[in-house]
Amino acid sequence: MAITEQLAHLIAETTYAQLPVSAVTQAKRALLDIIGVTPAGHRPAAGPLTTPSVNDPPAHQQAATLA
Repeated sequence: MAITEQLAHLIAETTYAQLPVSAVTQAKRALLDIIGVTPAGHRPAAGPLTTPSVNDPPAHQQAATLA
């Protein structure tokens, strides 16, 4: 039996009750993170938000910008 087939069987035969509590907790956190950042991904690109600060740098410039 090939390693991928063994892995497929392990995944298919594993029940929720067999999963470690820490794995379930981490999976729930990851899912909540995805749900939380998805709306932010629908905002306009960051370019229009940062362009004004690049085009009009402060009088006391502390770093160089490439435009």
